[in-house]
Amino acid sequence: MGQRRDSDGAQEDDRRMTGAAVTGQLARELAARLTAHGYRARFPPGRDVAVFQVTGLAGDPYVEVCAEDDGCTGCHYTGRTAAGAAEVIARLPATMPPGIDVGSWSGIEVEWHYIPSDGHTASADHIARLLLAHMAVLDGGREQVTAAEGDA
Repeated sequence: MGQRRDSDGAQEDDRRMTGAAVTGQLARELAARLTAHGYRARFPPGRDVAVFQVTGLAGDPYVEVCAEDDGCTGCHYTGRTAAGAAEVIARLPATMPPGIDVGSWSGIEVEWHYIPSDGHTASADHIARLLLAHMAVLDGGREQVTAAEGDA
C-alpha cells in the first residue's frame, strides 16, 4: 500500500486511493439471497457494481442496497408515502445486533448500515441473514429471518 502525507506532514495510509477495484461479489451474493426469498433485485446499468435495487416490497418503496467487498453493507429505504413510511419506521427494533446502525429522517427515509467489527470479516451468510431480517421489517409481512439463525 502506498503512503501519503496529510496537511501536517504525517504519513497517512492511502488504501482508499490505491485499493483493489470493487468486484461486486458480495452484492451479487446478497441479491441472489434476496431473490431466493421472493424479492426482486436489479443492478442498474452504468452504476457501481456494488449497488442494486430491491423491489417487491409492500407499498412499492424505493430500496437500494450497497454491499462492498469488505462486508460493509448499507440499505436505503424511501417510502412512497409518509403514512407507509411511518408504519415501517414504527416497526424498527429499539435495539440492533452488533455492527448495525439504523436511522430515519424526513419521515419517509430509513438508512441501515452493517459494519463488521475491526479485524473481523463477516461471511456473506451472516450479512444475508442481517439484511433479510431488515427487509422483513421494511416489508412488514415477510418471514422473519433473525441474525442468530445458523450462526454457530
